[in-house]
Amino acid sequence: HITQHHTMTDDYDALLASVTSRCHATGQSHILAHLSDASIPTSAKHSFLRSIDEIPLEKLSSFLSGALAEEEKLKTMDPANVPAEDKIEPFEGTSASTTSSDAATAQLLERAHQIGLDAIESGKVAAL
Repeated sequence: HITQHHTMTDDYDALLASVTSRCHATGQSHILAHLSDASIPTSAKHSFLRSIDEIPLEKLSSFLSGALAEEEKLKTMDPANVPAEDKIEPFEGTSASTTSSDAATAQLLERAHQIGLDAIESGKVAAL
């Protein structure tokens, strides 16, 4: 039992060192500021570090640069000249109110919520 705890501590320390190094190198060290809070359980901190470890921190800068360049391009683009494949058409699917008490609507919203969670989990959704 002591060996297992020691291994978990070593694993946490190694992960903390790795993530801290990557965060410092990419200018993202601010996301680790709360790790010194003693009221947060180590298990929660470990889970947080594992999540951060999976993020391609080294690519965030290029993702952001690309998004900002695209935004600048869009500022000067004439809407009449947008290629057909880039046009966003009005939504033609089903919409539902989150305040509805209808069972079918609740089921639709739950399904949509799960689809969203699945997309996040599989890395198909991102935010900048």
